Amino acid sequence: MDNLSMQTRVMIAAILSFGFFILFDTYYVQDIRKQQKKEQIEKKINTENQAPSMAESSLVAPEDDESIDLSVSIENDKNIISTIYSKDFNVYIDDKGRIGNVKLKGDKFGQDGLNMFSDDVVKPLEIRFSDKAINQEAFNTKYTSKKKTHNLDNKTIITLTQKLKDLTITKYITFFPNGSYLFKVVTSKDVKMFVTLGYRPSGEVDGFVFNGAIVKEFDNTLSLYEDGDVVSNTNFSKASIVSSSDKYYVHLLYDMDNNLKGVVSKYKDDDPLLFVNILNKQTLNGYVGEKNFKKLQDIDPALTDIVEYGFITFFAKPLFAFLIYINSYFDNWGWSIIILTIIIKILVFPLTYKGMMSMGRLKELTPQVKELQAKHKGDPAKSGAAMMALYKKHNASPMGGCLPILLQIPVFFAIYRVLLNAVELKGAEWTLWINDLSLHDPYFVLPILMGGSMFVQQLITPTTVTDPTQQKIFKFLPVVFTIFFLTFPAGLVLYWIVNNVLSIVQQYYINKKLEWKRMEKESHQK
Repeated sequence: MDNLSMQTRVMIAAILSFGFFILFDTYYVQDIRKQQKKEQIEKKINTENQAPSMAESSLVAPEDDESIDLSVSIENDKNIISTIYSKDFNVYIDDKGRIGNVKLKGDKFGQDGLNMFSDDVVKPLEIRFSDKAINQEAFNTKYTSKKKTHNLDNKTIITLTQKLKDLTITKYITFFPNGSYLFKVVTSKDVKMFVTLGYRPSGEVDGFVFNGAIVKEFDNTLSLYEDGDVVSNTNFSKASIVSSSDKYYVHLLYDMDNNLKGVVSKYKDDDPLLFVNILNKQTLNGYVGEKNFKKLQDIDPALTDIVEYGFITFFAKPLFAFLIYINSYFDNWGWSIIILTIIIKILVFPLTYKGMMSMGRLKELTPQVKELQAKHKGDPAKSGAAMMALYKKHNASPMGGCLPILLQIPVFFAIYRVLLNAVELKGAEWTLWINDLSLHDPYFVLPILMGGSMFVQQLITPTTVTDPTQQKIFKFLPVVFTIFFLTFPAGLVLYWIVNNVLSIVQQYYINKKLEWKRMEKESHQK
């Protein structure tokens, strides 16, 4: 295999890796998570600490509570006993003492707002008891609230009471404007009980991102329980954060002293349902709302760990934090992406400059390479050795042209994951026709511009490819990429366009510099 074909194959492999990443992140990483689940459920489960069976739930077994009409709108549901109104959200408390729903308000959620939770699932802050008799009585006994409505300014405290035959349960929920809350349960006597996070939010479910439960362990590792992967109940202990989320929204409980323990229970369709052991008069910290990075960071920086970017989280998370910092000055996500791209291009310029210069020198050496190939025809070993010596003499590398593409891959992956997961970009406008940078361009203008910029970049980039078949492959790549990017988030395509334009400027400068050097060399030879 000669060096020319090696260079071509590496470049094609680098380009195809973009497609491979999507498949790898979607399927292979999920297989890894499934294997982790199998290892977790092999641990011995202490049955004494398990939450009551899901079959005992009023919503899992509707016949136990036929009075609940799940078809009724949450705002008009007669079982809502208290409502908290705030500027950014409403919280509805039902007669089971649970968060019946949370409605998020704002332009990005439409005129009617967005309900975070489905009607026909287990709701957050439902209490379960290890004593089956108490459990069943609790399901059949309604909570009462001291106050029907609350206006949330700085904070508001909801007091809920449930009176059983031999037990009185009082819940105190203190809500704050940022979506965080304090949850405390007081019982008239000590009983073993659990509080559930409820089934995950369902405001935005996407098969390409993580949907399910996350437990942050005492050693700061994350145990992920994805929808459809829970085959048995699994205990956890000494956890600091437990969360249940879809693409954009989350409900979580946290204790940074690592005092959370409980069970990840198997729910319908093998989805996870989290239960946390709670003691009499114990207070837990909670949050319900968007997975907004800045909001979570302001509540506690550790909470940002539940924003999951896949296997490239280690790079995507700081990259997004930097993008947020840039946006704090520009207040426009489109322009912030452009600025981020420029900064990244400046940082990697020394390496891309070296690679581009190497490609320029390779093109100048093409006549000499052909002479060596003709001289050592029939002896690939000697031909290869002679060409490598020639490259070394002129400080050129046959792999140099691949460097700019290889450098872009991790940034591309990270931005791809960020734009899939960042609720901040939901509804973010840029230009007259881009109303949501997290969705694809509705008129496909950006993908076409991206393909055009890639074509221009090819025209001015030196190449040593002389084989007609290989030339056709490279000429066809802009078309392939255009088709590939049609359904990608507009923000991602915007990044790629800006990156291409900057690469064109760089290549033009390098071409001129090589031309000046060639003319200077020719003038000295005269």
